[in-house]
Amino acid sequence: MIKSTITSLLVGTSFLIVSSVSAQSFNDVSTGSKYYNAIETLANANIINGYDDGTFKPEKSVNRAEALKMILNAAQITTTTSEGSFSDVESGAWFAPFVYTAQSKGIVSGDGSTGTFKPARTVIKAEFLKMALLGFEHNVTKHNGKTNVAADVSNGAWYVPYLSYARTLLIIDPDANNKLYPTKTLSRGECAEILYQLIILKQGGNTQKYLKLTESELLNVILKLSEDKISDARSHVDSAVQYSELALNSAPNEGIVKAANEIAKGMKDLVTAYEYGMNGDGENLIKFANSAKEKAGIAYSYSSSTQPIGKKIKEYAEALLSQATN
Repeated sequence: MIKSTITSLLVGTSFLIVSSVSAQSFNDVSTGSKYYNAIETLANANIINGYDDGTFKPEKSVNRAEALKMILNAAQITTTTSEGSFSDVESGAWFAPFVYTAQSKGIVSGDGSTGTFKPARTVIKAEFLKMALLGFEHNVTKHNGKTNVAADVSNGAWYVPYLSYARTLLIIDPDANNKLYPTKTLSRGECAEILYQLIILKQGGNTQKYLKLTESELLNVILKLSEDKISDARSHVDSAVQYSELALNSAPNEGIVKAANEIAKGMKDLVTAYEYGMNGDGENLIKFANSAKEKAGIAYSYSSSTQPIGKKIKEYAEALLSQATN
C-alpha cells in the first residue's frame, strides 16, 4: 500500500531557471503543443524559421543537412568554410558551409567507408544527439562504456555515450518500456525540443546542469521505491540532495534553486518515512512524513512553480501518515 502511493510522484516535474517564450508564432503550433516552448524559443532567437503559409510543420521529418544547420545556429557557431572532403557535398550547395564548418570542428565525420555525408538522408535520433552534443561542446567521455542505458540500446554501440549522457541530463526520456529508440527518424518538433534543452543547459550553466541532475536522481528515487529497492532509493535521494546543494552554491539567490533544494530534502524525508513505514516504526514515520510536508511548503514559498511536486509530496506524506494511524 505504501508503494502504491508513491509511484507517480514526479510526473510532469521540471526545474527550469530560464525560458524565452512569446506569443504564438506559427499557426500549426498552439500553446497546447508539447513542442510549443521549444519552437517559440528557437523562433524568437532566429534559430529556426517557418514556411510561407505561416506553419512550422513540427511533424515533418528532417534530413541531415537541415539538422546540422539547426544545430550550428542553436550553438551559435558561425560558418567559416565551404570546402571539405565529402564527395556528396558540393561547395556550391546551400548546406556546404554548415557541413564543412562542422567537419572542421569535429562535429561530423561522415561515413568513413564511403567518404560521404549523406545530406539528404533523414536524420536519426542517435546522429542528431551526437552532432548536437558536440556542437554545444559537451564532454560525454564519462559515459563511454556505460551499460544498460535503455532496453533498446545495445552495450558497446557507438551512440551509447551520447544517449547515456542525454538521458542523465533529461534531454531525452525513455518510454514506459525503457526504450530510447536510437534509430528513430526525427521530426522538426523533436529536433527543436532537443536543442531547447541544450540551450537551457547552456544559459543556465552549472546551475541548470545540477538542477537537471537533481531531477534525474529524484526520478530514479521513484523508480527504485516502486521496485521496493529501498537502499537504491536512499542512494539516489542522497545524490539528489547533493546536486541540489551544488546548484544552490552556484546560484544561492535563485528562488527555483532554493525550492529545488527543499524539494530534494523533502523527498529524502519522504524516503525515510517510507523506510520507517516498511519497518513498522510509526513514530518515526510520522516525524519524517511531517518534515517532508513542511519542506514542500517551504519550496513553494521560494517558487510557486514547484506546486505540483510539492502538492504530491504532501499528498503521499498524508497517505503514509494515515497508514501510521490506522
